[in-house]
Amino acid sequence: MTLCAIGETERLERLDRWAARHEDPTYAEVVSPLSAALTSLAAGDPSTAADRLTELLGAIWRLGGSDAQREVVEDTLIAALLAAGRFDEARPVIDRRLDRRTCRRDEAFLAAATPAG
Repeated sequence: MTLCAIGETERLERLDRWAARHEDPTYAEVVSPLSAALTSLAAGDPSTAADRLTELLGAIWRLGGSDAQREVVEDTLIAALLAAGRFDEARPVIDRRLDRRTCRRDEAFLAAATPAG
């Protein structure tokens, strides 16, 4: 995530290649595609990043960590959907999160995904 935030596409690509060759299938099946998604986002292609992150959401649990740590991937998906202008796809993701708990960040995401009326 940090490499994406600072625009380190080359390092993300290296991570992707390394993970794709790893003997543990979680690296090839989750870490590599996650790295590719983050590379797309860092390279300015949020729509491709959103597609890739959507495909991965069901497998992120394989990385372990806390629910909060895994939620960062969902945060990134929402940000990618918003950046790509895919508001109709972002709203249900945000709504599901708000159904679980109140969160100012998610309320701000929802406001950004809702057309001004």
